[in-house]
Amino acid sequence: MKRASRLLYLTSVVAMSMLTTLQVGCADPFIKPSSWILGMRENPRRVTDRLYPVTAAQRMAKIADMRENFNHNAPRQEKELIANRWHGFYKQEKDPRTKSEILKLLADCWVVQQPDNRTAPMNPTQPNRPQRELLPIAFKAIQNASYLKDPNGDFNDPELRKGACEAWAIAGVSKSAGMLEEFLRPDNDQDIRKKAIEGLGQLVSTEDDPKARAALYKAAGNWDVAIQRLAAIELDKLMPEKGFGDDYKQWVAFAKQQRNPGGQVVNVRAPNTNMRQAQLPLPTPMR
Repeated sequence: MKRASRLLYLTSVVAMSMLTTLQVGCADPFIKPSSWILGMRENPRRVTDRLYPVTAAQRMAKIADMRENFNHNAPRQEKELIANRWHGFYKQEKDPRTKSEILKLLADCWVVQQPDNRTAPMNPTQPNRPQRELLPIAFKAIQNASYLKDPNGDFNDPELRKGACEAWAIAGVSKSAGMLEEFLRPDNDQDIRKKAIEGLGQLVSTEDDPKARAALYKAAGNWDVAIQRLAAIELDKLMPEKGFGDDYKQWVAFAKQQRNPGGQVVNVRAPNTNMRQAQLPLPTPMR
C-alpha cells in the first residue's frame, strides 16, 4: 500500500513538472515544441543562434527585410511576439550598429490608441486624433539606449544613441519629440545632436507633430551656433517657400510671430543654459 502511494505521488510530481514546463515553453519563442512535450528546455543560446543570422552582414540584411515587410496593421499579439523575440536578440547583440538597426525595428512595434472624445482637444481648431503607443518592451529598449548611461551604469555607445534618435523619429509617438529634444543637450556628440534635429524634422513632415515644430523653433534660438544652423537647415527643408535658408536669425524672427499650439507655456533654454518659463516668441540667440 505504501509503495503504491509513493508511486502515485511520484507520478503526480512528474506530471506537474511537465505541465509547468509546457506553460513556460508556450510563452518562450526560443523553445522548440518537441521539447515542451518531452518536458525539457532546449539550450536557449542554441535555439537563438539557429534563429539569429550568424554574421553581422546577414543580421543587418535580415533586419532590413523585416522592416521593409513589416505589417503595421498586424494585431497587437503578433507585434508583441516580434518585439519580444527581437528584444532577446538585442540583449545578446554586441555590435552597436546592429543594435541600432534592431532599435529601428522595435520602433515599428506600435499600436494605435483611439482618442478620448470626452476630453477637450489641446488645440480647439483640431479634434482629438488617434495616437500611437509603443509596446512597453520596445519603449523601454529605446528609452534605455537614449541615455548616456544605461540602467546598469554602463556608457552607451554613441552609435547606439544615434540609432535611438532615428528610432524615436520612426515611432512617432507622443513622447518622441520630448526625447529627441533631450539629445540636444551639450553633453551629447555633435553627430547625435544632428540626428536629433533631423528626427524632429521627420516628425514634423510625417506626423505634423506640433511639439517637434516648437522644438525646432527653440533649437533655432539655441545658445550653440552649430545647433542654430542645423535647426535652420531643417526648417528650410520643411518650409522652403519662406526663403530663409540657413539664416537662423530670420527663423528666430519668424518664430516670434508664431504662437505655440494651444497657447501653452513651454520651457525655453536661455543663452546661459538656465531654464526659465517663457511664452513663444522665443528668445534671441547670444551675439
